Amino acid sequence: MKKDLLYPLVYLVLLSICIAGFSVSKYQNSVGGSDSATVARPVVNIVPEDATFTAYDNTVTTYTADQLVGGITLPNLQPGSTLVYDFKVRNYDDNNNLNQVTMKYRLSAVFEPNSVELPLTADIEPRGSYGAAGGWTPMGYDAPADHEYTLTVTWVASDDSGDYTDKNQNINVTVDAEQVD
Repeated sequence: MKKDLLYPLVYLVLLSICIAGFSVSKYQNSVGGSDSATVARPVVNIVPEDATFTAYDNTVTTYTADQLVGGITLPNLQPGSTLVYDFKVRNYDDNNNLNQVTMKYRLSAVFEPNSVELPLTADIEPRGSYGAAGGWTPMGYDAPADHEYTLTVTWVASDDSGDYTDKNQNINVTVDAEQVD
C-alpha cells in the first residue's frame, strides 16, 4: 500500500516544482538605463578699467585698462601719493563664457612681500549695491553681471621716514569665490 502512494506522491512533488519554477520565471522583468552628468563651469574675473596716480607733488598720471594688464610700476611713489584703481568683478570671461553656478565672493588687497615695506593703506569700496553680507557678495549665473569697485592706495604724507628709501611693495587684488549650495 505504501508503494501505491509513493509514485503519485513523487509525481505531485515533481509537478509542483515544475509549476513553481515556471510561474516564478514567468514574471521576471529586466530594466536598463543610462545617465550622464556634466560639471558646471565657475567663472569669476577681475578686469581692470582705469587708474589715476596722484604723486606727492600733485602730478596726475592716468592709466588705461590696457596699460593696467600685468600691473603698473609707480616710480614717483612717495609720502602723500595716492593711487585710485577702478576694476570690475564679472561672472563671464573674455570669450563670453558665462558662470554656470550661483557663487559668492570676497575681495582683498594683498601686500607682497607679506612684511610691510612701505606704509601704505589699501581700501576697496564697491561702486554699487551688490547685496554683500558678512564680507561675501553674491553673484548669479543667469545673465552677465559686472560689479564695479575702486581700490584706493594711500601713503600718508606725514609718514616720511628715510627708512623707506629703495623699498618696493606690490599690491594684488585677490578674489576668493565659493559655490553657494
